[in-house]
This record gives sequence, structure tokens and C-alpha cells, in this order.
Amino acid sequence: MVAAPAVSNHLVDRPVEGLGTTCSCPVNRWGPLGDTPNISEGSPYDRPVFPVPSLWIKDFFTSGYPQPVPNPYRITVICLGNICRSPIGEAVLRDRIANAGLAGQVSVDSAGTGDWHIGQGANVKSITTLNQHGYELDHTARQITPSWFAEIDLALVMDTSNYADVSALIEASGAQVELRMMRAFDPALRGSTEPDPALDVPDPYHGTMADFVTVLQMIEAAADGLVSELPLRVS
Repeated sequence: MVAAPAVSNHLVDRPVEGLGTTCSCPVNRWGPLGDTPNISEGSPYDRPVFPVPSLWIKDFFTSGYPQPVPNPYRITVICLGNICRSPIGEAVLRDRIANAGLAGQVSVDSAGTGDWHIGQGANVKSITTLNQHGYELDHTARQITPSWFAEIDLALVMDTSNYADVSALIEASGAQVELRMMRAFDPALRGSTEPDPALDVPDPYHGTMADFVTVLQMIEAAADGLVSELPLRVS
């Protein structure tokens, strides 16, 4: 009998069941008993040195890790330029959603109705305010367009002007999207008819650090109210 050599680091692409993709993994070029060299690298005797992808992916998702859903509930936070208020909203919502154990079921991003800051980072005062209060965000400003709304379940806007702009975009898109003002989810403000200026999160762009902290506090209260509803929305 010919002794089987050590398994090589040769990689092959194998389909991953249910994911529509392939996974590269080491294979054993010897037969199932380790005594006969495989005729070719494509031989049915090839076997990975660890469980095949479809098995270890299944084990991973059934071993206590949260399972991402195929179509998560999608939230987009929207302000004017996507550098002050909506990045704060995105960061706070992601934090609250993760703490609620819903990160695998809800996705959050943000955008602006205007194009002035496309490609820029968040306002330095937004980033400073977030960091000082324990939030993290890696952000690049984007502009929302009608094509986005086919992939959005809930559009959250910061003020009545945003509401009017986004309402027009949704109408142009023909999509069925829930449009809400962010502060409408603040338990202390529920019952207001949207859009209502009383629900505005004021734009702090020309303001002080204290103005940015005020915006953060408004958004935190609203995010807590929204996240309390999310289990019903994603069920």
C-alpha cells in the first residue's frame, strides 16, 4: 500500500449550498481510504480537511449565533446633507438595535436629499458628539434618489422639509414605503399628526457643540421608542 502524504494546501472552489456562491477549501488528493491517489483534482474522492461548507455553515447558524434573515427590515435615516443629523440617527439606531438583539433582522443606513456633501465624511461635530457619548460610525455622505425606495421599508426624516422632499421622491419611485418623522417615535411626542414642525430635529450645521448634543438627545429618545416597536415590525 502506498502511504498517503500529508494533505496539501491546494485550494478548490466548492459550491456553498443555499448561498449561491463558492467557497475555497483545502482538499485531500488521495482516495477516501487514503490508499489510492485520486485520478484528477475534480475526482469525487476529493474531500475537504474540515466539514463541507454546507455543513459547517449550518452548524454555525445553529450553535447559538444570531441568524441573519434573507430580507432584513430596512431603515434609512434621511436629513438634508447626510453629514449632521442622519449620521447621528444611523449610529444611534444601530447601537439600540444591536443592544436589542435585532442586528441580524434590521439594517440601517442614511442619506441626504441634497448633493452638496456626497462622498464626504460626517460633520466633525457630529463625530465628536457621537464619540463622546460612546457611539461609533464610519460614514460617507450619500444622496437618496427614487431608485432607493424599492429597497427601503421605513424612511425616517428629520424635519418637515425633509418630509416633503422624500414624499415627492417616494411618489416618483412608485414604491410602497412607510414615511415617518424621526421624533414621532419619541414616546413623549406620540399622537402628533405628521408632518408637524413640533417633531422637527433642528439642523445643527451652523450651531455649537451644545446644539449637536441636543440633536443627539432628541434622536436617542426617538430611537428608543422605535426599537421598542421593531419586534412587531420584523415578525
